[in-house]
Amino acid sequence: MTLDVTRMGRHLVDGKAIMGAMFGGSKSAEKGQHSVDEKTAVFRYIADGGQIFPPKDFCSISITSPYTGTPESIFAGEVNNCVVHSAGIDYTISVQFRMTGIPPQ
Repeated sequence: MTLDVTRMGRHLVDGKAIMGAMFGGSKSAEKGQHSVDEKTAVFRYIADGGQIFPPKDFCSISITSPYTGTPESIFAGEVNNCVVHSAGIDYTISVQFRMTGIPPQ
């Protein structure tokens, strides 16, 4: 799983924009309308063989504790019922995550 969002709050993931960017399309042409309170993010599920599954449509990510980059920081959140898609295969991802500290380099 890759996730590029670290700020607290609700974040929208636009799967069509991600697919467009992955395959050379225009990201802005695929972008949906979001409210001022919603932030955008990128989320992908990567299968064991390396196949990349971006969201099929829109997903919501909730960050409950923001990443600060310090050894004592706690980064936590959840993704609920996000349908990801690649090559005709769909998976529904629901996961809660929590990381303490700084990832190893």
